[in-house]
Amino acid sequence: MKGFKIFVKNNKWNIIILTVITMLMVFVSLYVSKYTKIFFDEGFVNNNISIIKESIFLLMGLYIGLFFLNLIQNYESVKFLYNGMLAIRKEIFKKVLKTDYNYFVNNPTGKIWGEIYTPPNRVGIFYTSLIFLPADIVEAFVYTYIIYKASIVGGIILSLFIPFLILISYYTGKKIRKYEQKMLDSYRAMMGNAMDILSMAKIIKTNNNDDYFLNIFKKNHEDMNNAAISTNVLTTLWENIILIVTALSPLIIIYYGNTHMSSFKLTQGELIVIYIFSPLFFNSYKKIYKKFLDFYGVKPYIKTIEEHLSLEDEKLGENKLNKGNLEIHNFEYNYGNKKVKIPDIKVNKGEKILILGESGRGKSTMFNAIIGILKDYNGTIKIGNKDIKNIDIEDLRKKVKLVHQEGYVFNGTLKENILMELNNISEDEYKKILKILKLEKLEKEKNGIINKDKISGGEKTRINLAQVLLRKPEILLLDETLSSVDEEMEKEILQEIIKAYPDMTILMITHRKSIANFFDKIIEL
Repeated sequence: MKGFKIFVKNNKWNIIILTVITMLMVFVSLYVSKYTKIFFDEGFVNNNISIIKESIFLLMGLYIGLFFLNLIQNYESVKFLYNGMLAIRKEIFKKVLKTDYNYFVNNPTGKIWGEIYTPPNRVGIFYTSLIFLPADIVEAFVYTYIIYKASIVGGIILSLFIPFLILISYYTGKKIRKYEQKMLDSYRAMMGNAMDILSMAKIIKTNNNDDYFLNIFKKNHEDMNNAAISTNVLTTLWENIILIVTALSPLIIIYYGNTHMSSFKLTQGELIVIYIFSPLFFNSYKKIYKKFLDFYGVKPYIKTIEEHLSLEDEKLGENKLNKGNLEIHNFEYNYGNKKVKIPDIKVNKGEKILILGESGRGKSTMFNAIIGILKDYNGTIKIGNKDIKNIDIEDLRKKVKLVHQEGYVFNGTLKENILMELNNISEDEYKKILKILKLEKLEKEKNGIINKDKISGGEKTRINLAQVLLRKPEILLLDETLSSVDEEMEKEILQEIIKAYPDMTILMITHRKSIANFFDKIIEL
């Protein structure tokens, strides 16, 4: 399983430490049983004070040792769990970002995030417990040995409960798997719908249909709740059956030990050992059963993780992008029953092209195809006489940049938003781009710290344009990028961009004809 390999890859030392600690705890338990028996049989029964004192002293030391070993085990387990969850989430996130854009078209944002965040939580806990399986088996063997050493008959009585518990675990596990799948499906639907609802908040409020969408959310959540309740009831039922068996079985053995002492031949020390270690005996087997039970519960989540880790990377192509003309021939794209066609276009290197036309004519579709977001179009798009379908997509997107009308920024400083991964930009270059895009005022306000929810759409798109220009693309695609600023500012910004980047090929979609004189050619679609 890919997920399990990723989970343990960077946690090898944790596994070694946890295994050693668990083995030490089992080893200490052997001595606890030994000195408990000595305390009662040789000390308490014979009223031997020196043996009583020695046994108490040793038992206190052993229990203190167990206390600290438990603390270390818990710390290492939590560390192991969260490191593993991070590794899986990071890898899923990477696969999602590297896959084809159609994945985002076909899956709601909420569903995508839910599948990145939730499955690693559930599966991580299971994988952490799975690491302990060899130690759990050794622990079960040791506690079985302790019980059988105290009394073979008592060990047989306790062992008779094991098949019963296995059957209960198997039946419960199958039921849990069904409800866990329902819970996961409901969670996906709820997350997807919730994200969509929140993104449409303005429209929902305007149309006054809050109740309709609230009922959708409520229905998704109720379905998830019902599945979660059923899972919890089954798990609790299983745990209570084991609890009853664990509580009653040592009492049954002690009862028969007292009434049939001659046939059992049990000493008081052996009876006490059975009483103390019977719960540990059952608990050791319970850990193994629970892994089986947990496997049924997490199976849908494991499947989700494996599906995401198997996402194919976006096809990159093999050729590097050469500088040259942009040519579009026989371009067609189907939106269901609707087909958009673009007439043949040739743009010479360094030309500035204005594209006009009514909405729905395929202008933005063409830009998305040029940048490699849309691939299932008919016709050819060539740059430098090479079909872009054969060009390395990463190289294409380094040299061809698209800035949309909808700007995106994150909370932080203006400089962080613009530079991001760039670390080779001088202060002069940074100040120059602020001046070109009229962002100097935003830089001076509040020490350059911006709140993504409190700046205008025009400011957001100018920040995005600054990001792109500093990366010096050979071809710049502007999809109504400056429609959120007034015409006068748009003219000033365009004039500065064309002056600063004379060799850059620029194609701009707009509805404003007033800026036509800045461009070498106008194309109407």
